[in-house]
Order: sequence, then C-alpha cells, then structure tokens
Amino acid sequence: KDRREFLKKMRQPRAEPLVKFALMKKVRDKCKLSRCPWCGFINGVAKKGRMGLVIVHDCSKTLDGSTEELRSALSHKKEKLAITSIHTLDPATVLSLFRRMIDEDCELLNLGDRPEKLIITEIAVPPVPIRPSVFVGGGGGRMR
Repeated sequence: KDRREFLKKMRQPRAEPLVKFALMKKVRDKCKLSRCPWCGFINGVAKKGRMGLVIVHDCSKTLDGSTEELRSALSHKKEKLAITSIHTLDPATVLSLFRRMIDEDCELLNLGDRPEKLIITEIAVPPVPIRPSVFVGGGGGRMR
C-alpha cells in the first residue's frame, strides 16, 4: 500500500527534485531494519569493508531474534559453531543483486538509470599501435 502511494507521488511529472529527494529519503528510512517482501530476509547495516572492494552487511542488530534462538538450540553441542550474521558482499555479488532489482525499486530510489550500470564490468583498451607514447623524464628516450 505504501509502495503504491510512494510510486504515485514519485511519478508525478510536475514534482520538483527536492520533493522527489524527500520522498526517496522517506522510502530509505522506511526500508531500514525491515523484511524483504520477496525473500523475507531482514535488512541490516551496510558499511564499507576494510579489505578492498568489499561491502560488509551486518545483520546482528536486526529486529529478528532467530540468531539467539539458533544459539540456544545449539548450546548443548560440544563443538561451538560460529553463527555469524555478518556477510561480505564482493562486486560480483552486488552486481547480481543490482540486476535483480525491479524497475519500480529504481524509480522509488530516484535513480536515473539501472543501478548495475554503476559498476564497471568492461574496460576498453586500445591496441598497442594506437596507444599514445608517454615519455618519462627529461627526454632520455625511455618510454613507459
């Protein structure tokens, strides 16, 4: 119901950019710590990872108590199992998630185009004979 109302407001042709930005912020705030309507997964906090191009998705502070229930169910085991609610998302995983986004979600987030176009997957490299020569130093004749 809320989704349809937000879409209706976002699709108004005479809506100003500031109004659309405020609507996008409302949608974003409403999506924090909520369940996905398709898979039922609980959203967590996403932060930049320490090692390179990685995003860390932390679901430990979510509304769901399923991890505590799982820990209590496995407490009788002698070997302790690491139950982690932190996932690392590499660029390939993020690209596949972006490709699965529907167009209405892109519209609700006020994206101008598909989000998978934000990730560079192919780089055009000209062949060696066409590349410009770059001289390093004071004309010593060494090329890099």
